[in-house]
Amino acid sequence: MRVKDSVEILYLTLMYRWETTAPEDRKQGLLDSEPERNTQMARMVYLLNTVATGNEDRTFRKLSVYTPREDGESYISRNPSWMKQPKELFGGWYFEGCSSLQQKHFILQNLTKVGLSPVFVACADDFVAGKSIKRYFPTKAEEANDKVGNGLKSGDWSVRAPATPKVSVKDIADNYKNLSDEEKAAAAPLLRALGIPIPA
Repeated sequence: MRVKDSVEILYLTLMYRWETTAPEDRKQGLLDSEPERNTQMARMVYLLNTVATGNEDRTFRKLSVYTPREDGESYISRNPSWMKQPKELFGGWYFEGCSSLQQKHFILQNLTKVGLSPVFVACADDFVAGKSIKRYFPTKAEEANDKVGNGLKSGDWSVRAPATPKVSVKDIADNYKNLSDEEKAAAAPLLRALGIPIPA
């Protein structure tokens, strides 16, 4: 299973950047020059904010509806007063950090309700669990096949395989430039929130 949607690849790139630059699992360290402990909870908050940036209310409202608890509350809510470990999300929303991996899995399964693919959801599950997500990037062969197929359809017989995805800020910017105007509008707030310069 590989992520293919261009916006989801952007999310994947940012998540993989966490994987390769954050402290070791359950260790305290620096992430983007800020103190951070690399835990399931921290990865969950990072993931939720990443996929919601620019559409916080729409995303978190839907997740709130689809992630009820037995006590009538929701794992994602605007009301943190009942939470044991409220973790602040973007847009005035909160996530109940005192949750098991299984409960986090339940929340992540509902990301399909906000338009994300089942493949990306599987990737999100692995990310929060602390597993490597590198295998979700498109392979050279898949990218080459797509490029060759599109090239032949358009009459271009001189096609070459693209490079594999990277995780540098420069490559994130390059990926951004290849997005459609609609995709750029969705991605720009995310890059801005993460402190990544938006290409002109």
